[in-house]
Amino acid sequence: MESGKVELTVGLRNFAPAPPGDWRHLLDQARAADAAGIDRVFVSDHVAFGRDLGSYADPSRGGVAGGRQPTGPDGDWLEALTVLTAMAAVTSRVRLATNVLVAPLRPAVVLAKTAATIDVLSAGRFELGVGVGWQQAEYRAAGVDFARCGRLLDQTLEACRGPPTHALRHRLGSLGHHACRVRRRRRGHARTRQGRGR
Repeated sequence: MESGKVELTVGLRNFAPAPPGDWRHLLDQARAADAAGIDRVFVSDHVAFGRDLGSYADPSRGGVAGGRQPTGPDGDWLEALTVLTAMAAVTSRVRLATNVLVAPLRPAVVLAKTAATIDVLSAGRFELGVGVGWQQAEYRAAGVDFARCGRLLDQTLEACRGPPTHALRHRLGSLGHHACRVRRRRRGHARTRQGRGR
């Protein structure tokens, strides 16, 4: 962002308390944001939920004081990276972001490759915001040890951090040069910016 320039970011709801029947409204919203000059759209991420949603409002467990989970445990959540890929296909200017992707639920090198692919397909418009999440049940559902979430996030950041090492380039293939730059945000979260020279 240029110094002094105000940017407008809009969150698009890739989740619903009950199935909406048709999710293509998200693509319509992305097109409208692109046409209206919105700078960035973001979507949220959850893979699975347990029944206990109380941690969402518990800062000592990663939640936000007074926060309320926007869906119940049976709510529908579309996978964030897939949604952004579809949005990239129907837009040409608006930046596409995650806020915040629960990165430790995905293998680090696979996530780095996926992020680089989205960045290439979107012509450098992808921004990857990552964090560890708050619900242990989500980690259990994914077969990932919640106690290791910080270490797993570090591995993800290392896989995304640019410029990639020779070994990472080898694992990522020709997309290895599309590494993320990492900026620290609030406690426990990091924002990465996908793409070359950013």
